[in-house]
Amino acid sequence: MPRFPMIADSIVKQIKHKYQHLSPMLNERSRRLWAAAEAEALASLPFIVRLD
Repeated sequence: MPRFPMIADSIVKQIKHKYQHLSPMLNERSRRLWAAAEAEALASLPFIVRLD
């Protein structure tokens, strides 16, 4: 089972890709700010929930 079943794999890959490029330049504070910005961006995406 995927770790985050409600988030598409392609979105997770995009976030990982961005983090890999940014992480050498981030300190603890900027890492937390970046993570918060990514979380806010994810919150604005429409999700479809299926109840079977």
